Amino acid sequence: MAIGGLASTFATMFVGATGPLVNALFARSFADRGKLVANAALAMSFQHGLKVAAFGALGFAFWKWVPVIAAMIATGYLGTITGARILSVVPERVFRRVFKLLLTLLALDLIRRALL
Repeated sequence: MAIGGLASTFATMFVGATGPLVNALFARSFADRGKLVANAALAMSFQHGLKVAAFGALGFAFWKWVPVIAAMIATGYLGTITGARILSVVPERVFRRVFKLLLTLLALDLIRRALL
């Protein structure tokens, strides 16, 4: 788990879309879907925080992007509320099947993009 965490944290500086990798690593570690989602969200928040710090230290001009950043925060919040409601009503078995399917589709899309 530690090696996977270090690898995904390093990769996020260059790839950006490491959420599917983090979720795949966590999927077998957490039997409860709530714990899985919470820990994956915490890991992604940590990784994005590191990116903000690194790009800020390198002189990235965040102020030019404030409207986009605000929109991303707002839609992320709405997605969190919606996702929590859905998560509370979907049975564990259905969640796991849909989760695996979505991770597979995301992985295939990332491979497709890398090849183009």
